Amino acid sequence: MEFTYQSPMQLPASYAVLSEDEMVYIAGGAFELNISADDVATFTTNVVVNLIRLMGQAAITNTLAGIQNMRNDGLTTAGAIQHYWGGQTTVGKTMTFVVAGFAGVYLYYQAVSLVNTFLSIYTEVKDIYNGSDSQTDATTAANTALVAA
Repeated sequence: MEFTYQSPMQLPASYAVLSEDEMVYIAGGAFELNISADDVATFTTNVVVNLIRLMGQAAITNTLAGIQNMRNDGLTTAGAIQHYWGGQTTVGKTMTFVVAGFAGVYLYYQAVSLVNTFLSIYTEVKDIYNGSDSQTDATTAANTALVAA
């Protein structure tokens, strides 16, 4: 029987022998976790905001689908809302207000996003029309400097 420590060691072709001094500069493939408190706070805020948005979106979708189904069954919109509200317990009514709050927050975020998008497009179009775009100004100044040189 041959013992492996008695024969020469076979290393892979890509193996490189490093001295102890060179190992200081090598991470060695170790997993490093560099998370700051700011990263955790940002992640938590994003999770909470996205959760609220998703719950609000689901609340609006389910409410509209429920009212539509009741209208298809022959109720008026007011009758559908009255039927829904009348069938709720106190806890159900409280949760309806909570979910309606989530839906309100979702609608607010959508409105703010829509207004910001419109203002951004308006500002860019206005800057292009007036010729006061900062990139255009920088390009014009660079071209003037090249012509002067």
